Amino acid sequence: INADGDYSRVYYASGGCDMVRQTMKAWESILPPGDFLRIHRAHIINIGHVTTTSQSEGEFAVTLRGDYPRCTVSRRRVKEVLNQLPDQATD
Repeated sequence: INADGDYSRVYYASGGCDMVRQTMKAWESILPPGDFLRIHRAHIINIGHVTTTSQSEGEFAVTLRGDYPRCTVSRRRVKEVLNQLPDQATD
């Protein structure tokens, strides 16, 4: 899920996406915390869809399964993200 003002772009595992009128704060309150994680003020990800993580020049990012954009992790959330992700995704 990517933020776009008071709207969000929701990407589906089956492909495609929708624009919905929902804030990131609202998403955080309804999504199960064990499955979804806010990694940046603009991104909430499904933990089960993370394939790899990468770090270069001080930027930490995650790559998701499928044809989705690479998502940057905010500096203050890096430790939380690393603790929540399955070991195979952090190789």
